[in-house]
Amino acid sequence: MNDPPGSGKPPRAMKISLRNDETCMSRCDNQRSIAKTIFQIGTKMRAGIIYNLRHRGLLRAKGKDTFQFLQALVTNDIRRLEDGRAQYALLLNSRGRIVEDLILYRQADEILIESDRSSQSKLRKLLEMFKVHKDVTIEEETGSRVYHADNVTNDTPGIEDPRVPSFGKRILSKTLPDDQTTNENAYRERRFDFGIPEGPNELAGELPLFMNADIMNGISANKGCYLGQELTARALNAPEIRKRLLPFTCRSMITGPLISSKGERAGRVIACTGSKGLALVPVSRNIPLTYFQSKSENIEVFLPSWWPAEPANV
Repeated sequence: MNDPPGSGKPPRAMKISLRNDETCMSRCDNQRSIAKTIFQIGTKMRAGIIYNLRHRGLLRAKGKDTFQFLQALVTNDIRRLEDGRAQYALLLNSRGRIVEDLILYRQADEILIESDRSSQSKLRKLLEMFKVHKDVTIEEETGSRVYHADNVTNDTPGIEDPRVPSFGKRILSKTLPDDQTTNENAYRERRFDFGIPEGPNELAGELPLFMNADIMNGISANKGCYLGQELTARALNAPEIRKRLLPFTCRSMITGPLISSKGERAGRVIACTGSKGLALVPVSRNIPLTYFQSKSENIEVFLPSWWPAEPANV
């Protein structure tokens, strides 16, 4: 099992080359219960590093048809979402491609929908279009912001990240002082260490299983129909998944396709910070190390520490 860079343990790497062609204790808001997971954090709370996720926003879905409505749209089984917990899910188009990645929070009979703020208005319009005559109201949640804590201990307030529990906890709160939080650039690098894609810039138009949604608790194989379900179900039953999203390390900002030693395209870079990134690459359980060569920079692709010993269909 491999650990991300900075963990003290060197990852098992695949060399891939690229041709350039990116205070106390937690307390609830006076207006909400603990079940509604709205937290305030004091300076003495040992929450590790807290990241201010300004790029993430919240919508609130409420009304007697809310659960039925979302159940017919997203990839996960809303019926299994417990009060005060979170669930990872995707909204797909009719071709089974990702439109939006979501983290859903249940608050009694209502659902908070976390998504990328840049496309929040578009998401709201899309949900409004689908609800037709259902008793569902979609509104912007202005009373809370999204934060992320990298500490997963029990004394840390928040909700376990449903994608990869060891990644940390989500905190929904009123504004926290800037001196208690770290910017989202640091969060992005940590997210890359764990191989977690997020937002339309990384996910829009991609296939769910290529983006590891099946091993990040984002797809229910047993629920009924939802938008894009037929193609996703077919992929879940396929003998293998040809490509997977994996993290990599590099020495400069890189973009474009990855090239094999035979000069053939062998994947592509999805995102990059200049030192870390995410790439969609071919995978096989029979080839633990794959070498590619090119005139451009080599990048080192590794398996994140949480990666299953044998992901399904690999």
